Amino acid sequence: MAAIHRGKWAAEIEGDFVVFLIGARVSPRHPLAWFRDLGGRRGMRHMLDQLMADPDSGLLGYVMGMPVIVQYWRSFDQLEAFAADTAAAHPAAARTYWQRVSRHGHGAGIWHETYLVKAGEY
Repeated sequence: MAAIHRGKWAAEIEGDFVVFLIGARVSPRHPLAWFRDLGGRRGMRHMLDQLMADPDSGLLGYVMGMPVIVQYWRSFDQLEAFAADTAAAHPAAARTYWQRVSRHGHGAGIWHETYLVKAGEY
């Protein structure tokens, strides 16, 4: 179990950074169908581990929750470069996810939100 750190804590970072949210949408008509895609979370963990092993990737850290994952990036350009890199794990994982989800057609989906945080404005 993770240790509890009592008190108030805040991050300090120089310059701008990006908060990227990615989450799962669960169909209210098929709420249990979402569990069929727990394999998609394994693909996400693999991608995030690869990115964290490479300090030049731009991924500063992440929190993996259910059903939302919060990622912190050094810049939007680095996030966009990762998403578009055909040699990275992202395209294959996305393709596998959509193939698996489309077979069942129960309204599972993913969403993304990206926030640019300016220096000193957090």
